[in-house]
Amino acid sequence: MLVFLALAVTLFPGAENNVNTILMPADGERNMITYTLNNTSWLAISGTTNINSFECLSSNAVPNNNIIVTASHEKEKLSFSNALILVEVGSFDCKNPLINRDMYKALGGTNDSFIEIKLLEVKPTSGNWYTHDGNLTASLEISINGISRIKEMKIDWQNAGGIEYHFIGRADI
Repeated sequence: MLVFLALAVTLFPGAENNVNTILMPADGERNMITYTLNNTSWLAISGTTNINSFECLSSNAVPNNNIIVTASHEKEKLSFSNALILVEVGSFDCKNPLINRDMYKALGGTNDSFIEIKLLEVKPTSGNWYTHDGNLTASLEISINGISRIKEMKIDWQNAGGIEYHFIGRADI
């Protein structure tokens, strides 16, 4: 099964920060940032059964949160606390009521109504924190139906202007 993630994110730095310190604060420094997911953001789950293939989309994620970002210049990475996206299991539309029902059951909708995606850390794989686009490798903790796994996700990112960023990634689960 593949998970596709397309997020349009607006970051709001804390009062003492500016846009330049959002992506790479001083080494070891912790910054509080508020983010908002734009309504164009979506999450897709695609896969195959013994009968056919399917893709299910959801654009119903928790829209904003506060996160804490900690920089490690030596390792060229950012670590995150409280960077969590919740997606309602019942919000996925597979364009087929029977697949919707089966997907809801498979994702544990009767017991656990949310998929949790927790961002743990990111490292640039091309470009750097001071360019307007690049590629990242993100470490994510994905929890589905009460089972959590750490996954690496390759993410393309682009500054859409000012403090708005677009992120697109995919990972096998």
